[in-house]
Amino acid sequence: MAKIDVLIIAQDDWGNVGWAFEQSLLRAGVAAKAVKLNPHVFEYPKQAQIVTVEDIVKLAGDAKGLLFMHGRVACSDIPRASKFCAVFHGGPAYRNNANAFNAVFDPMVERTLVAQAEMLYLGGKGATWIIPPVDTDAIESADFSLKGQITFAHFPRGEGKGSTTINDVMAAIERDESMAGKLEYLYETSQCSWEENLVRMARHDVYIEALVPGNDWRTTALEAAALGRIVMANHATKELYEEAYGPCPIIAVNSTDELEYEVRRLCRLNKLTVRKLHRDTRKWVEAKHGFEHTGEQLRKVFSPCL
Repeated sequence: MAKIDVLIIAQDDWGNVGWAFEQSLLRAGVAAKAVKLNPHVFEYPKQAQIVTVEDIVKLAGDAKGLLFMHGRVACSDIPRASKFCAVFHGGPAYRNNANAFNAVFDPMVERTLVAQAEMLYLGGKGATWIIPPVDTDAIESADFSLKGQITFAHFPRGEGKGSTTINDVMAAIERDESMAGKLEYLYETSQCSWEENLVRMARHDVYIEALVPGNDWRTTALEAAALGRIVMANHATKELYEEAYGPCPIIAVNSTDELEYEVRRLCRLNKLTVRKLHRDTRKWVEAKHGFEHTGEQLRKVFSPCL
């Protein structure tokens, strides 16, 4: 069996983050393996290997470092003695009940990896901000196709995206006679595979991820950006992001007024400017949120055991 420096363990690998972390560490020269107990409903073409509890226990015994994904241990018999352990949190479960999660994991881990900046302040041991990356090899930049009017899309894959509010704002703009012929908006809630979702996002110039004040953008925003789409999304911690990562081309919309203003502003841009925004957004994802950059971040986290 090939050596494993870092074993990434998930019960359910939400957002395919465990697999993305595996690929990132491999790019950084770290022997990593991601495993999970259950397949993902979105049918990602590449996922962490599905294994049994017994497999996890055996693999963990041979690893130098362990990363528990999404605040779950997967099984209680995992050998942790003399290993460097970390936990990753990325969703509302941790945000809403951080004390309970910290009580379980702080005695077990050296580092708490979090996907959102506000989670840095929830008390996790050695809290470290690492935004899950996207596969910029698999997600290619889509062709530019602006034809007379700019197209906006919003495809929520679950609740809690502020969709009703977004639809109300977009309907009000479309009713404005001065905006006639300047934009098109498509809203769909039909569930589809990950690859099918990429295809439908790529058909539009602008993707609106969510409008939930106080939140930040998520992986779907990065996937749309990797397609070379202009992205509008929540960004409550924009200043913190820019301190850590540099400028961010995602258009921050944290209120209905901001959403309406930015939609109208984009509708006034000429084709060359829209094309440049597409290209700049894609370049940003490649530089800051691909496997290479994230791999270096993770390698530093696990450096004590490498």
